[in-house]
Amino acid sequence: MTTLRNFLILFSIASFSFFAKACGQNKAETKTDRNSKKVNDIQTLINSTFPLIEDLLKKHGEFYPLASAMEPNDSIVMVATYNGDDKPRSQNVIDDLKAALKQGASEGKHKVVAIFSDVKTIDPNTQQKTDAVAIHVEHKDGSAYIFYYPYQINANKELTISKSFGNSIKTEIF
Repeated sequence: MTTLRNFLILFSIASFSFFAKACGQNKAETKTDRNSKKVNDIQTLINSTFPLIEDLLKKHGEFYPLASAMEPNDSIVMVATYNGDDKPRSQNVIDDLKAALKQGASEGKHKVVAIFSDVKTIDPNTQQKTDAVAIHVEHKDGSAYIFYYPYQINANKELTISKSFGNSIKTEIF
């Protein structure tokens, strides 16, 4: 009986949802739904790439900038470049990654892109200079953000990540 009741409740909700959308009753939610999807896409991209960053920090104490992107079908891909220099400056790597991501975005290959880099910054929560993972992330809708995740690595190579902070920024890729 419970299964039948659950089915009827789900069927009623689905039917109402379908008819409300078909009759134009869902227009007010459209922007919110798009924003929720955008936020979810950004979080998914960051969350799928961050374990690699954590691993690199634990093993090496630092990392070269790297990039990932979410394709239109929601799959996550890593984006890499190589200019022949085995020890490039981080800014050169970032510039090359931005160029590669911009090309992919212009070809419709990406809907969200992110560049992860190892930086020093002032943590507004503590007012102290700290190491941080900086994430420059952009969505195809034209929004862009920079997020900072302050971190510390102790003598046992244990990684502690502090409260993140960030801001909206000007788009450079989309």
